[in-house]
Amino acid sequence: MKMKMPSKLFHLLIWLTVILAGCSAQTSSKQVELSLEEALQMIQQASLLDYSFYAEPRTREESYDHFKKYYTNHYIDKIVLGTGNLKEEGDKWSFAYEGGELVEGSFINTIYEESSELKTTEDLRVVKLINHIGDGLYAPHREIITFVHTDKGWKIDDLVWDK
Repeated sequence: MKMKMPSKLFHLLIWLTVILAGCSAQTSSKQVELSLEEALQMIQQASLLDYSFYAEPRTREESYDHFKKYYTNHYIDKIVLGTGNLKEEGDKWSFAYEGGELVEGSFINTIYEESSELKTTEDLRVVKLINHIGDGLYAPHREIITFVHTDKGWKIDDLVWDK
């Protein structure tokens, strides 16, 4: 029994299927926009973790585990462990100045929608939330909170206080 070679039409259909599948995969991978409402919710949930974090000394790995839902390891190393609010004793990190104020640039202030703005990169993978802070306990400044889209979803990756 002789087998027939597929027709040109068959090849064309296969080719179109591959092309269209590739296009739809690209489209779905770009649908990762972060809205202001979602960013604010994430910051609110992360702040709850902040409050419970300082209650007991933790190792670096325990710190990563505590914050992994909302923060990248970069944020944890730079902001949580690296700003001077905590001190390392052996392999544990604990509050450096019991009863003291947190170091400037080491926390996110309350965000009001009317005084904040979102800037998104063209590839939709990085979003910066700019929070304008007026005069108060700290001098007026802008808090620039960077979100990155990871394989686990959106995470807070950086915080800069810009005066």
